[in-house]
Amino acid sequence: MKRNSGVALLIVLILTMLLAAMAGALVTFGQTVAKASRASVWHTKAFYSAEGALAQSLVNLRLGGSGELVGSTNGVPYTVTTSDDDGTTLIHVLAHKDEEPGAHYELNAWAVPIVIDIPQVAAIYTEPGSTLTLNGDALTLDGDTTFALATAYDEAGENYEALMYQIDVDRYDQLQGLEEPGSIGDVDPIDVPALFASLKASPWGGIVHHEGNLRLSGNLEGSGVLLVSGDLSIAGSYTFDGLVIVLGDVKLTGGGDSLSILGALLTAGDFIVSGSVEVLYDGEILTELETLVNEATTALRLVAQVSV
Repeated sequence: MKRNSGVALLIVLILTMLLAAMAGALVTFGQTVAKASRASVWHTKAFYSAEGALAQSLVNLRLGGSGELVGSTNGVPYTVTTSDDDGTTLIHVLAHKDEEPGAHYELNAWAVPIVIDIPQVAAIYTEPGSTLTLNGDALTLDGDTTFALATAYDEAGENYEALMYQIDVDRYDQLQGLEEPGSIGDVDPIDVPALFASLKASPWGGIVHHEGNLRLSGNLEGSGVLLVSGDLSIAGSYTFDGLVIVLGDVKLTGGGDSLSILGALLTAGDFIVSGSVEVLYDGEILTELETLVNEATTALRLVAQVSV
């Protein structure tokens, strides 16, 4: 009986030791999980701190600043340094908190200036499917070294044919320029709405944006870039030197003196002309506008971003 009691006591002791070991292991495991969870939370905080710092640095760069920053987000300090490599801006972001091992995130990003290209393809560019109505013997469309009228190229040539068949052969002499008379061509497609949006976002002061339909009449003058999100109607003796982009329809009605646009006109809608009207392509004006717009535009776009 005493021998059995001794065995039982030994078994109890062994079981107690096993339970204690298991309890210790569970405590250790729990502590490990808690640490891992805490590290994960702080790593996430560091990630968003770094991403926020990158976004803030880009804004600073676009406003003409250096883009270098020191701050803290979500309790995680960050530093941002920048350097220039042949026109490409390298942005290095470090988000780190010494007291928290998981609070670390580092990244490199590369940004390049957004360049706005102003197409130089024709006196008038129309989107495929647009309707053209040309009236009056006092009409002159002159593309100089380019086309008087142009639309987007397609392999089957359907866009070109659709544009050409809308022009009466008797009016070919009024369309001067490349491959005259009847200077009509198809060129690389222009995304008129995208160009409109890019110019609208530019801070250059020579850009005028009108939301909706615009009607102009009388003896007026203007220059620069005119953006109209709706229809544009001009009547009278109007003179404009520069680029006109219209997302809706265009109606030009010349008065006693000629209604003149010197530069280029791009439209996504229909085009109606009557009276004494001249649209004359001028590549020098367009080149100067492109230079002025890009000098004033400090926008950047990210081309790559990697974690370190």
